[in-house]
Amino acid sequence: MDDVGTSEPAETNPNFGPARFCGRNQPKDVWFLSGSFGGKRTCAIPATRPIAFPVIYFITGENKEACKSFMANAEGHVVLDGREVTYGREENDYITYTGAKDNPLDGLAGKSHTYLCGLWVYLQPLAKGEHTLSIRGNDRTISMSAEWTVIVK
Repeated sequence: MDDVGTSEPAETNPNFGPARFCGRNQPKDVWFLSGSFGGKRTCAIPATRPIAFPVIYFITGENKEACKSFMANAEGHVVLDGREVTYGREENDYITYTGAKDNPLDGLAGKSHTYLCGLWVYLQPLAKGEHTLSIRGNDRTISMSAEWTVIVK
């Protein structure tokens, strides 16, 4: 079971709040760009960090079987600086996360466990400068999209 880190309350959560919060609670070994429910966002990232982000994902709680139907219809499209990016499939990971009070996932503070599945991208560190990243994902019921300007320093 992987511990994926700490969530943020809605007002500072990169999924819902301003993109200026994209650096909150980042681990030291990878930079997570949040999944998004639309909009244009900007994030400054250190040049030494690989980047990971969801194309589309589903959190099922304790319902392991729900990932099977979600993944049967999950599809996505990712473009970085005009070139298509390949994504990977995470079929059924059982994860632990630390929820902040009033977080948009479940609203509860403290450790929680859930099954997570979806399409994910892992990129090696990008060259310094400005990059454009377009993310689109859906499973016929849920749709996620984001237009990122990633500034690598």
